[in-house]
Amino acid sequence: MRRKRLDIDMTPLLDVLFILIIFFVITSSFSHLNLQEVLLPHAKGTPAEKAGNFKIPMVVTILANGTITAEGKEVTLEELKGMARSMDKARPVLIGAHRDVPYGKVIGVLWALQEAGVSSPGLLTEEPR
Repeated sequence: MRRKRLDIDMTPLLDVLFILIIFFVITSSFSHLNLQEVLLPHAKGTPAEKAGNFKIPMVVTILANGTITAEGKEVTLEELKGMARSMDKARPVLIGAHRDVPYGKVIGVLWALQEAGVSSPGLLTEEPR
């Protein structure tokens, strides 16, 4: 009497393996984002979604130690200018500066964006309590 050979179907195992690989690749790409706390100044303003800009904005952050980040990575003013020149001119730019950052540092970022052709960047704030 001949015995039947038992085969294991590898298709579901490979499907799960590929899903796990995709999951880890995508989650590891988020690890480069700079998630440091930025305490924004308090002010009233128009929320971005009501301002009529429906494109995803480029967010420029100035941390408390004066470090400038854009698109999740640390940049210099020259690199920021290059990024602003190469992006779509209709894309909004938002600047979020820690409330303890000197005013001159914020003006330096605004000036660099203006030199790159950004006409009206927005400033991120928190609602007063």
